[in-house]
Amino acid sequence: MFLLLLIAIGCNREVWIEQQETTVQIYEVIDTTRITPAIQENTESPQRRMELWVWTGAYTGYGSERPLLFMAHGGGGHPEKFDAFATEIANQGVVVAAVAFPLTNQYAPVDIVYGVVDVANQPGDVTASLDWLLEAVSNRKHELYGQFSDVQLAYLGHSLGGQTGLALSRYSCCFENRFQAWILAAPFTYLNDTLFPDH
Repeated sequence: MFLLLLIAIGCNREVWIEQQETTVQIYEVIDTTRITPAIQENTESPQRRMELWVWTGAYTGYGSERPLLFMAHGGGGHPEKFDAFATEIANQGVVVAAVAFPLTNQYAPVDIVYGVVDVANQPGDVTASLDWLLEAVSNRKHELYGQFSDVQLAYLGHSLGGQTGLALSRYSCCFENRFQAWILAAPFTYLNDTLFPDH
């Protein structure tokens, strides 16, 4: 019985947080299972690199009680453009994560009118980033350990990020069932037939 109690304590991810101010951390997520295609002068890469920004706000309580809001930018967007909004949301007790997609963010190595064809790969970028986040929050050695709930997850996507959310929430190619709520702001649905023919 005592051994079972020790095991239960050892598996507990309840982390008490007393955070006085908002912080934002930038991580790199590398997905080695998918390529980044050659577009314009951008040569093909055997992997996909995503920048992932994570905001945690002033908070006192258990980290596992903080939901996670995952944000996806539109064409020519970037997580840095979400800073004011993400900071406000983080200070309301929600951890915010935002991904910079490889070929549609404002610093991408290709023009957005050409990079838009890569939107078909963005649902996979979200899934890879979510995998990374959930691994980090359960890893005792990671600074994000226990910082947010691994089950209270919501998605907010704007424009091409909204289109990406449509694929994740509705299309058989890319269905992601770990998000409980979806906010799709002005999704760019004109790409449905071209990039998601099974929609």
